[in-house]
Order: sequence, then C-alpha cells, then structure tokens
Amino acid sequence: MLLYNTGPGSRSDFVGLELMNGKLRLMLEKGDGVMELLGNQVVSDGNWHTVSVQFNPTLIEVSVDGSSNSLKLPQGGNRYLDLSDTTYLGGLELNKRARAMNQGLKAAGSSFKGCLRKMEVDGRRVGIPDAKVTQGIVPNCIWEFPCLGDPCVAGAKCIQQGVDSFQCECDQPLCVKADYTDTYKVFSKPTLAVDLEILSLTPLQVVEGGNCLITTSNVDVVLDYPKYGLRDSGLLFHSVAAPQHGKLMVATWEHAGGSSRQTFTLLDLAKDKVRYLHDGSENHEDSMIFELELVTGPSFVLPGYLQGRHRFALHVNVTPVNDPPVLNFPPGATLRLAQGTRKVLPKELLQAEDPDSSGLALVYTVLSQGVAEPGHVERLHSPGLPIRSFSQQDVDQGQVAYAHSAGAVDNGRLALQISDGIETSAPVFLRIVAFPLQLRLVNNTGLMITRGAGARVTPAYLGFESNADDPELDVRYDVVKTPQFGVVQRLRGDSQWQNVDHFTSRHLARDQVRYLHVSGEPQHDEFKFRVSVLDVHSPTIYSFRVTFTKLGLVKRHIHELQLNGTREGWLTDQHLLFQTEPLATDTTHIVYRVVRAPHYGALHAKHRRLQVGDVFTQQDLDSSKVRYRLHRKAYSHVRDDFKFSVSAPECEPLAESIALLHVPSGETRSEVQATLERLQVPEGGRQSLLPTYLHLETRGITELVYNVTHGPHHGRLDVMDVGLLTELRKNTQYFSSRELMTERVFYIHDDSESRRDSFHFIALSSEEEDFQYVGVFHVDVLLKNDNMPVRAIDKVFHVMTGGEKLLTGRDLLYTDADVDTRPSDIVYTRRGIQNGGIYKALDPSTPLYEFSQDDLNSRRVLFRHEGEEYGKVGLWITDGQFYANGELEVRASPPFVSVANNTGLLVKEGSVVPITSTNLSVDTNLNMWGEKLSYELLEGPSHGHLEIEHEDGPLQHFTQLDLEEGHLSYHHDGDSSATDMFQFRATAGQTSTDGKVNVKVYPAIYWEILLVGSNRTLHVEESTSIIITPASVQVL
Repeated sequence: MLLYNTGPGSRSDFVGLELMNGKLRLMLEKGDGVMELLGNQVVSDGNWHTVSVQFNPTLIEVSVDGSSNSLKLPQGGNRYLDLSDTTYLGGLELNKRARAMNQGLKAAGSSFKGCLRKMEVDGRRVGIPDAKVTQGIVPNCIWEFPCLGDPCVAGAKCIQQGVDSFQCECDQPLCVKADYTDTYKVFSKPTLAVDLEILSLTPLQVVEGGNCLITTSNVDVVLDYPKYGLRDSGLLFHSVAAPQHGKLMVATWEHAGGSSRQTFTLLDLAKDKVRYLHDGSENHEDSMIFELELVTGPSFVLPGYLQGRHRFALHVNVTPVNDPPVLNFPPGATLRLAQGTRKVLPKELLQAEDPDSSGLALVYTVLSQGVAEPGHVERLHSPGLPIRSFSQQDVDQGQVAYAHSAGAVDNGRLALQISDGIETSAPVFLRIVAFPLQLRLVNNTGLMITRGAGARVTPAYLGFESNADDPELDVRYDVVKTPQFGVVQRLRGDSQWQNVDHFTSRHLARDQVRYLHVSGEPQHDEFKFRVSVLDVHSPTIYSFRVTFTKLGLVKRHIHELQLNGTREGWLTDQHLLFQTEPLATDTTHIVYRVVRAPHYGALHAKHRRLQVGDVFTQQDLDSSKVRYRLHRKAYSHVRDDFKFSVSAPECEPLAESIALLHVPSGETRSEVQATLERLQVPEGGRQSLLPTYLHLETRGITELVYNVTHGPHHGRLDVMDVGLLTELRKNTQYFSSRELMTERVFYIHDDSESRRDSFHFIALSSEEEDFQYVGVFHVDVLLKNDNMPVRAIDKVFHVMTGGEKLLTGRDLLYTDADVDTRPSDIVYTRRGIQNGGIYKALDPSTPLYEFSQDDLNSRRVLFRHEGEEYGKVGLWITDGQFYANGELEVRASPPFVSVANNTGLLVKEGSVVPITSTNLSVDTNLNMWGEKLSYELLEGPSHGHLEIEHEDGPLQHFTQLDLEEGHLSYHHDGDSSATDMFQFRATAGQTSTDGKVNVKVYPAIYWEILLVGSNRTLHVEESTSIIITPASVQVL
C-alpha cells in the first residue's frame, strides 16, 4: 500500500494507490462506482522512479518517469470528492485495513517495503516532520539492491533477499558469477517455502605474489549444522575449479604426498590449514569454485534440501606491488652509425620491461665508464648537448639519439641503467660500432626552362644522400665552374636572390636555390660542383645541366566591343591581344578558334561568316579584318559574347571569351512601344502571357517570332492550340506575336520554392522588316504553404548521466521547404519523456511542454537526465498548418568528448587556408559549447603554422568558437613537402581526447581551372565511323 484516504461514513468516497505485481494500481470512488487505472511500467526493480498521481472528479492519471497513463471519469453524477484530512502513506493501521480491502484494494494488508523521497502534495514538499503518526520507518534509505550489479550468470534470475542480500536462481550448478567481488550468501535447494541460508562468502585479500589463509571469515557457515548431526569434519569442500592466477594449498594435501583428492573440511578452515598463493602476475582478480557437501553421522539423515553438493565461487582481490624494471638486450645487440654522425636510439633495441610503470616513469641513466667514450647521448632537438638521463617514452617517440664524436675511436660501448623511481635495474652495456661516412648520388636530372627565365633547384632535380641514419645531416655543394649563360643564386630573407658559389641540401629542401638565365640564346647550359659532408669530400666533379624549352602564351588584354547605335563593329588588337613570352611570335602564328558563336549576331573575317571551329589570327585583328554584325537592326540593348581558344607554336592553348555590347540610339529606342510587365503566378500554377504583360509594337512590323535564348529556371513555357485544350508545343523555345495576342502562351511554374523567375528572349522579324529586340521577361511567384516540416538532423542526443545539457538546433532540427517559413513558425510539442525532462534554459525549474525551432537555435531549451540511460522523447511538430510526428533519442553516459569531424586540409603550396568547424569539431555530452570547448596544440605543423585572427605570437590554444567563426587558419611556408600535420588535445571540463589533422599540399599548377576548348556535335551516317579530333572535343 502506497497511499490511502477515505471519507467518513460506510459508503464514502476514497482514493488508493498500491503496488500489484510491481506495477501501480490507482482506485478512486466519488459515489458513482469505483474507477481503476493500472500502470504499464514496473517500478519494483531497485531503481528510483518519479511517480506523479493526479485525481479529481473528472480525471485520474498516473505518470511514471514522465510516461503518463490517464482515464477520464464519466460525466454527470457527483462533482466532488469527499475525503478526510488524514492520508496514509506506505501502509494502514489495523482498523482501516478491512475497510480498504472491502473497497477493492488488494494490498491493504501489507505495508510498503522500500524507500520514498521528495514527496509533494499539490506542489508542496512534505516529509516526516509533517506526519502525525509514524511507525516502522527510518529517515534514510537502508535498502540495497545488489541485483542491479548483475551478479548472476547468464540465464539466471536475481531475487532480492531482505534489505541488502540476493539469491540467484538458475538450472546450473553455479548461479553467481565467478568474478563477483562482493560478499554474498549461498542458499539451500529451492524445496522450502523460505530459502535457508547455508554460507556467507567474503572475498580474499592478498598482495601480488603473496599468500593468505582462507578462514571461516571468508567461508562462513551460517547454517545451524549441529542440529542436523553434522560436525566440522563433516562439512566437506571439494575444489571444482582451481584459481587461474595462483594455487590452492591445503596442509593435509601436502601430508598425503600430493594426493589428487582435492577436498578439505570446515575443521581445516578453522585450524588455518587452507591457503591461497598468488603467482605474481599482473592480474588483480582471481577466483576458485568449490562445492560444499554435508556428511552426517550414521544415525542422522539430511533433509532433501541439504542433500547433494552446493556449488559456490570464492573471489580473490589482489593488491598490486611494484616490480623492478628489466632491460635485456638481444644477443649481439649493436648500435651501428656513421663516423661523426648521430643516430636515433631505436625502441626495438631499448625496450625496458616493467608491467607496473608507464614509459614516462621509466628513466634511463647513462653511466660513466671511466674511459674515453666514442660519443654521447643527446636529445634530437638539442644537438651537441649531452644528457645523462632520458625516459622510455622519449625512446618510444624517437626523441633520443647517440652522437658519435668526430675523430673518436670507432668502437666502444654505452652503459645504461633504468629505474622506475623505486627499483633500479642492473647496469647493461650496448656495443657501439662506427663505420666510414659515404655519399651517394640520388638525383641529378637537370632543369628545363625557357630563355630569360629562372627555375628553382629542388631535391627532385638534385640530391645526394649519405649512409648515415641522421636526417639532420647537411650535404654541401661547392660550385667549381659557374654556368656560361646564367647564374646560381640563393634566396636570402624573403625576396632577395644573391649569386653564390655554394649551397647545401637544406637550402635545396627549402626551395632556396635557383638557376637564372641572364644572357644568350643557348639550347643548354651547365654548372659543375663537388659535394661534401662533415670531413668527407667526394673526389668526383658533377655537372648540372640546364635545357631551354618552348615559349609561353600571355594575355595582354581583352576589352569589350561596344556598338553605339550601329549594327556592326570591328574587332582589333585594341580589344583582343595575346602575345608569347619570353620571345615574341609572328602575329600570323597566333591563332584564335571560335568555340561558341555569338547569340545575337555573327562574326565575319575575310568576306566570310565564321562558324564554330573556324579561325582568325592576331594579324587579322591588327589589320581590322574581323567584324561583328547583328542579325537585325536592334531596338534595345544587346549583350552578347563569344568563346574562343588561342594557340601559338610551342605554347599551350588558352580558353577565353569577349563581351559584345550594342547600345541603341535614343531615336531608335523611341520607335518601339515595349510592354514588359512582371507576371504573377501562384506556386505550382500556370498563367497566360497576355499582351498586357509582353508586347512589342512599332511601325512596319507585321509579325514577330520570340526566340527563347535562356529559358526559365523554375518553370517552362507552353503553347496551346486554338481551343486551349491540348499542348501544341511543350517547353517551347519560341512563340509568335500572334500566339501572344490569342493568349495561347502559358508560363507553368514547377512548384519549387522560388520567389522569382525569368527568361531571356530575342524578338525577330523577317529579314525584309529588319527588326530585333532583346529583353528579359520577369515572373513573380506567389508562394504558399504546401510543405510539412521535415527532419534535417536525426541523431542521438548525448547527455551526462544525471546531468543536464542544452538542446540546440545541432541536436534537433526540422526544416520546412516553404521559403517563408521561419524557425519560430516550427513548433514542437513534447508527448512523453522516458528518462528526463525538458526545461527553460533561463529558468531550469520551469518545465517546457512546447518550444520552437528558434528556441532550439537560440539555446533556450535545457534537457535534464533522470532515470534510464536510454530513452526517447515523443514530439509533435507543426508549422502552423501541417503536422509531423517525431522522436528524439536520448542516451546518458559518463562524461566524454570525442572528435566528431576531422576532414583534414587541402592547401595550395605557400598559401593560407581557413580551418572551420566543417574541418574540425568535437562532440561531448557535457553542457559545453563554443569557447568552453578548448583545443591544445600538442605538436605544431612542420611546414607551416596556425594563426588566430587578430592575435600575435605562437599559437598554443584555440576554441570551438574560433573554428565556428572562421578565425583559425593554417599558413603554409612554401615547402615542397606534399604533406603536413598537427596534433591537438580537445578538452571539455575534466574530459579530453587527442587527435591529428592531416594537411595535403598541392603545387600551384594543381589549382589551375580546366576549360573546355571545343565541344562540337558530331554527325555520322548510320553504320559508319568518324575520327574524333581535338577540333571536336578538347579540354584546356
């Protein structure tokens, strides 16, 4: 019984709330008959549940964890509930039980066994101080529910026993998990009405590698066994499964000479003869499985529920201890390196073994040997500075190197000792062998450039490598013979090039060396050089060859051709001029090819009309032999253009276009009465193009044909027959003035969410009447609400267990295809929450039952988790006219932060690229966002750096807000390496995660735009073939 109140009299009103089979049952009587409402959720599962009960003369309702179940009461009858001023919680006094049972309450005879907290009546908190009488209650909850820890094996049923114990029932010999680490009890076989306790088990506590006694405090026989005729020696424990990480030792077994009989008695336990010995491994848990057998004297017979064997598991908790580190070199271990160089100490060679310590805690010490040593240990980024200690983590990260001293002995040894801060290993010695340093040619391809130009020399063209494992080793190049027609230069600073007689491999890697042609017109040039590294000089003289190659085509200018009141004009070199560099090419060899002809006129050269694929030259332009002529006399502004490709011998062709503009005179414009009014069409509808919207009138013109040069984007034009019953031309590209006058031309909207549309046309008369007019006809679309809200973001909402988090548009987003629908028009109504509640963000005590998409986008909605880890929120979504059903999945978990988006970066060599939230973002179940989510730069990029807008100095931290607002950027330093990266740590509160952003670097040529040079339609006869040439299709 949970709640009961009844009024005075024998047939009075009452209300009662009780637990039946773990579910709530609410009953109410107001004089018109008893009404009953059953809950559909089990609450007797050991978890806290939020229960709300509402009752009045018209409605009864029970809500469990936000899930409601209600019942409307019949209309008419009594309108009031006559109840007393005394309400019983958790049980009834004796004189009330019979009456409650007669009223239909089945649990009236038993009190509630469990805990109640945070009780409210009509919104007012009540508790023990408000009670008139209390009986059998305590202030704190003393109940524990071990079944929530899942102590039973798969398939077993966990049953609460008393206040804090449990029993597992299954059809297996052992029902409790072997790795269950808390105290538990073993019960008799299930033949009694009440289960009989036999054993109480407490886990063993042993240190790593140690041993301990198994006593009666670990295996406590709570059964009153003497009354069954049992002695201590009659309680036999059979070992069924030995421990995996230790050994069970019994003194009687040793005395029996290693007998295979794995049994001991309660008497052995009492006399400290049973012991557990741990094997010293790093496993901190172990267990043993036993069976208890009860053996009586000859004059006693055990009851059936005690007969047979009772299986149980005894758990062992192992306390770890520190193990000393061990460093063993493989047989014949030797560190080989070139003389005078250094080599990173490989982790495959220096790998200490210590299961207790991390790599950072394991510290190596370099021991002095009292004799001259061939070198020293140093950090990779601090060359020449000897160190006497370093960690295993430094070795694993490749940060420690051994440097051989120039001129020192070739062979020696390195003495090391390693410590974990507590224990220290014995000294070990690593043999050092130094071999002669040598150089090897890798690349010497030479350069290909145009005359008068320069080109950088990179490792792809010239490079040597040594036999040393030292990436910092710098090879020197000494120029012994300078080039005849050019100079070798090195970049100093940002932009100053200076002639040099030597350079290094580091200069080559940084693109700081170039060859510059300064004189003559040679086909080839070269310079000679020697190479050296440290004290090693190569006797060979090498040659680096420079080959001169073809010219380049350059656009000088393209200017628009304008016709002011005339029908034709001449294209000259003032409008269109291309030349070659570094040497000029004869203008007759610079050829222009027409890729797309003009729309409203035609090109003419040398007394013929130019079609697609025809050519003219720069010489024709210089001599004013190319002209543009309109098809008809134009009475309007005409904007036209044509596309072309230009080529020259030994040059790559270029694709371009030139604009053509006709401006009519004022007199010509006044000769035409043009009607161009905006047409209004409902969304998805159709409308006739009446003469009141489109009409051209001038003297001497009998009929016009309107050719559609650019059709509408969001609809089409149809021409109907005379009866307006069938489509004469669907999606037509032309219509006549006669069809306009008879109202047979229709614009049909495609039902898209577009506010405006238009189409371009040219109105042409016959050649004799000589008239053309170019215009744009505009359409206004009257939008309507014809789309229902659609979910745009569908993902699980993550929140910290028992915590709260803002619910935003990044978690829940519905959109409406109607362009005039605002986020505030999309309204959500919640229908039930299984594991929490939704509240106002500015007033977390006020629940929200209705909110808009604008509330989500503006961070005005707060979700608070309560109850189960996983649940769903039912939603009803509307835009004011259409409705949709939805749900939000909610999952609670411990705090986490994870990388949600990491696309990497693509950057042009030497340029800058922004880093936004589309490239990098994190997700967390904490109530944190924007600047509260911080990033720490663990390892910066090697070939560039990161910058935050308006901030100076080295960048070490940035936030999610910097990414969202586009303030962070990556600056490439122009290095020729194809890749780069930086590592970061993202932090939300006390939780963090590490990640890496990869950067791909592409040279400038990769970013050049591809252009279509030619794309001509092919005409081929049936069953024949044709050759496809660059004149037909070509991409530049």
